[in-house]
Amino acid sequence: MTSHKAISALIYEKDFQGARDGALSHLQRSKVDGQAWILLGQALRGMYRGDTAIRCFHRAAILNPAAQLDEEIQKCQHIANGNVDSEVERFLQVPQKRVSAILIVRNEIRTMRKCLAALTGAVDEMIVVDTGSTDGTDTVADEMGARLHRFVWNDDFAAARNFALSLVQTDWVLSVDADEILHDEDIDNIRTIAGLYDDIPGLFTMKVLMLNTFGSSASVSEETRMFPINRGLSWVRPIHEQIAATNVKEEITSVTTKIRFLHDGYNPDVVNVREKYARNARILEKHVQQKPKNYMSHKFLAREYLMLGKSDAARVHLKAARDLCAGYIPPLSNIDLMLIGTAEQVGEIQLAEELALQMTQDYPDLVDGWYLYGFYQLKKSTVLQKAKQYLSQAVEMNLNGKQSANSAVGVAKARLHLADVERLSGNWIEARRLYKLVLHENPDFTEVKNILSSMDKQIQQMADELKQERHEPRH
Repeated sequence: MTSHKAISALIYEKDFQGARDGALSHLQRSKVDGQAWILLGQALRGMYRGDTAIRCFHRAAILNPAAQLDEEIQKCQHIANGNVDSEVERFLQVPQKRVSAILIVRNEIRTMRKCLAALTGAVDEMIVVDTGSTDGTDTVADEMGARLHRFVWNDDFAAARNFALSLVQTDWVLSVDADEILHDEDIDNIRTIAGLYDDIPGLFTMKVLMLNTFGSSASVSEETRMFPINRGLSWVRPIHEQIAATNVKEEITSVTTKIRFLHDGYNPDVVNVREKYARNARILEKHVQQKPKNYMSHKFLAREYLMLGKSDAARVHLKAARDLCAGYIPPLSNIDLMLIGTAEQVGEIQLAEELALQMTQDYPDLVDGWYLYGFYQLKKSTVLQKAKQYLSQAVEMNLNGKQSANSAVGVAKARLHLADVERLSGNWIEARRLYKLVLHENPDFTEVKNILSSMDKQIQQMADELKQERHEPRH
């Protein structure tokens, strides 16, 4: 199999035919390799086969949504005039696999119709399991062509989802909540992913991207929602349920895909989020009583308590969770992050700072501690050099592929605060460079746009004042 490095070298040497053949050969053995699709697209662009190159870049984007490919596609536009590669076009075709969307609903009239309308055409069947709606949600589901079933609610989301799973008659299943609306650009991606991965052996699940809105703020999260039927996968845990293998000890591989949903289910502007947190806490309290040695239940209960403002109760369960998973770094680091959040919530910023510094020592290869400690130094405004040291380390670790316990701590966030440090230190040239880099990678980042606009105005004002001083008569 030709390596990525070898294919890249051929492209650099302008041996586009050789690069094309090497990339295609590589993909014939590993068709879900997003980087190989990018290299194939670059080779085809060099051969002026722009239409097929664009489709290769789109395929890469589905398999690797983190890839920034807009510029690559833009470079192909002037040669996208029916210039295709017939062999690659045939290889781009995906076996047709049928997918079912399953929804567990109760009183979701606000978004039910919009959710199902977005899924229509993207999946082969929609199965709606109603757990006791009284607002007409079930009627809308029936009108929209979904298969409607009833389930007596028993405070167990996994049981409800597994009931829906038992009704599926297709090759794949996609779990969707009624307040999640499929992005209209991703309608074809669901079946494409199913077709690409269906004949790959082993256990795997697909993560979708949630574009969450919370009032005026927004975030992106990854949620495991899709998997092939008949491989022994189902849901476990009554709340914050997860997909697990039943009667199989094989490890599950999770893959992030470009299937995006717009989600506002925890937006306080449109829903009563406190009711949701209270419901979740009630279910988890029962689960903790039943399984007191399950650290995940303690951790999830602590999270709900935090959202309800019950910091002391949250801290009790976080410490219990920490004791139960002692020695296991991934869950420990996540719990430590929540302890930092608890300290912040009650105004114990000094404690939060100390915990962040401790994370850099306990988990030196995790980005989170470096980022948070640098952020706290930035907030002090008196230790900017130390803030720069830790935030620079966080940026470098992100760029080198180091892991983060909190997916929200990405290179953009660390780079943004590093730019803040440079701006506050008076290094405006470097600050502008960093802000523009963040904006290039995140074009909709309004906060950065506002900062750059403000800086430009201040620079212009200083330039005008300097110009005026030069023209004033000297005495």
